[in-house]
Amino acid sequence: MNVKLALAFFLSLLLVTAFPVNAVTAVKQVDELEHPWGMVFLPDGEVLVSERAGKLRRI
Repeated sequence: MNVKLALAFFLSLLLVTAFPVNAVTAVKQVDELEHPWGMVFLPDGEVLVSERAGKLRRI
């Protein structure tokens, strides 16, 4: 009984994770970033991006 219950549980997990409800798409917004390292959203809606070399870009 426990084996059947565990098997049913794991099969249901596989079905749930196999079909994502909301697919995520990536869109390239900026071409001139060398190695983007971190980002923070500013209050005015812009994004401040730091690069590995130490540069800061306001997008």
